[in-house]
Amino acid sequence: MTQHDTPAITRELILYLEPAPTSPFAIKVNNFLDNARTQFYPTTACKYRCHCTVTGFFTLPNNSNNDNVIIHHVINILDRLIVNNMNNDSPTVDTIPILIKKTKTITTTAAGAVATTTINKNQREPKTIIVDDYPVHLLLPVSTPKRFHELVHDFSSELLSANIDITIRPKAINHISLAYWDEPNATVDQIAEWDQLVMKDQLMDNMYKVAYDSFNNVMDRPIMIEWDLVLYERTVKGVDVGSRHQFVEWARWTASSLWRQ
Repeated sequence: MTQHDTPAITRELILYLEPAPTSPFAIKVNNFLDNARTQFYPTTACKYRCHCTVTGFFTLPNNSNNDNVIIHHVINILDRLIVNNMNNDSPTVDTIPILIKKTKTITTTAAGAVATTTINKNQREPKTIIVDDYPVHLLLPVSTPKRFHELVHDFSSELLSANIDITIRPKAINHISLAYWDEPNATVDQIAEWDQLVMKDQLMDNMYKVAYDSFNNVMDRPIMIEWDLVLYERTVKGVDVGSRHQFVEWARWTASSLWRQ
């Protein structure tokens, strides 16, 4: 834990879909994330292990006297919903990676600037740059059966019916991240470094090439793999760039049948 990593004060939980941890595919994704950290740059994706996000982080009620009781209640709700949601339809993953690019406006600064307009010898004015094809997200597409989205909807409704003050934010459940940048606590120099690596050194484009070579020949695509639905608690939030989050597993279900392990 670095000096800027913080134990979660408000307890945060999250639901993930994960390829079975010992599967060759999960191992390959985790190896890519580990190698990318040293070979390229510790992107935000490197803070996690291989996963497909089902919900956003959700927090336990602030007025709870016994958080663990609520967590077990959450697990019981999921258990009950999952029994009624059993089906052989499983997610599939396409092993051809996608590099998403968007238009981005970058405002440079005097310190660590990518580019600036010189006013005089002692003063520099920030300059705005519009980049049309700025790489923002390297991912593997995931196709998820409708029943998983229905499960999240029913989970949110059950919490509301039980008067449990937890807000669930459903996610698209449609990708596994390999690289992206979402660092609200990055310094000005780190932001400038990232922009330079992406725009001038083509960092994300080079990562795409490595990802394509790594995953394109895994097997016929899209591929069927064993998946787990996992309830985690984030116990340490990695705030610094490159600092990993830490999680504790509370429950795991086999997603091919959605049966509790």
